[in-house]
Amino acid sequence: MTTPAATPQPAPSESVADLTPGQRVWHLRAALNVAALGCPSRTGGAIVDRYNRLLRDRKAEFADAYRSEVAVFRDRHGDAWQAPFDRSMTSLYNGFAAPDGQAAFCDVADTIAAEALATRDLTAMAGPALLRIEAAFAAPPPVAVAAVVPPVRAKLVAATGVGWRIQLGAFTGAAAAAAAWDRIRTRQPSLAGYAPHYEPVPARPELTRLQIGNADDRGSALTLCALAAAGGFDCIAVRRSS
Repeated sequence: MTTPAATPQPAPSESVADLTPGQRVWHLRAALNVAALGCPSRTGGAIVDRYNRLLRDRKAEFADAYRSEVAVFRDRHGDAWQAPFDRSMTSLYNGFAAPDGQAAFCDVADTIAAEALATRDLTAMAGPALLRIEAAFAAPPPVAVAAVVPPVRAKLVAATGVGWRIQLGAFTGAAAAAAAWDRIRTRQPSLAGYAPHYEPVPARPELTRLQIGNADDRGSALTLCALAAAGGFDCIAVRRSS
């Protein structure tokens, strides 16, 4: 027996029409970040390469987009903007990672990433691209129904646990990695409660990885990535090596 799946929450938490141009770019970046983390097994590694190239080539535009997103929350909430901003970014990332429609999302995100590399006007393409991403979640295929199973909340803990971390970069030496962590936790207080983990990069002893958090699964690590993204930082979900 099959029945249509429940309509998921729209990926962006606000209507695309209600977003400022800068917000649209930032939300598109979030979507492509989720795709780079979650879609390679479906679309291949090209999405990761494309996303990383976008981060490099569009660094200034993404920085402006981040400032635009923060400005909206400062206008709405004044000095208390940080918490609602963090909640919004987490909701945004979770929306893009919703299981219903994920296959269609991965396919369209892969195409959009290629188009974003080629466009001269990322701001102009961001709005239509977000609408295409919304459409991927709008009509998921029917799903088989068996027993009703209560949802399981993925567990995420700050200082103990096993499984997954998020990696916030690789830096030249332990001192540079520690300094980077100081900057990150100052800029994004929501991450300050997590204990940093440092480890050398194999075959590159001059580099030190900075990782935080302990998540039970990759999905929970993605939720933590949303907090990092709220501060304008990039991350990847990695399995714990120790």
